[in-house]
Amino acid sequence: MLLNETWLMPDIVKEAQNVSATTRKSRGHRRSLAIVQKFFPKVTTVKDGTDDLEVEVTKQDATSSRKKDHNNCAMAVACKRKAKADGIIISISMAYIIKGNTATRYQVPNSVGREITAFDRGARFAEGNYELKAQMSHTASTVAVRELGERP
Repeated sequence: MLLNETWLMPDIVKEAQNVSATTRKSRGHRRSLAIVQKFFPKVTTVKDGTDDLEVEVTKQDATSSRKKDHNNCAMAVACKRKAKADGIIISISMAYIIKGNTATRYQVPNSVGREITAFDRGARFAEGNYELKAQMSHTASTVAVRELGERP
């Protein structure tokens, strides 16, 4: 009997980890939904982007943008054009692309975050190609970190 209980233990642990990851993900989505609904109250769903999004910031995007405005910075203007979106929320670390009642979440790479910070402080937003990263799940990021030999 003890042998069977010990043998089943890894399955129980895996199931608990899956439930825990699902709970964290739903909490994260609820928090994200609350943030998005402050600016776009009709949004009912937040989902993670599945593919990276390449965005070209043009001179026109930079000149038609507004500093310290997460809906109208140069990156937001370019993303709105590229994704044909109803709205955009850009922060230093996260971007939400709004289409109808759904917001799609992307990670903003550090390089883009630094560009946004410099732009908000008065510098010109550098024209060029930028990439928003598809949101990586907690489980996938933990596996990726462990493969690199680092601690999560």
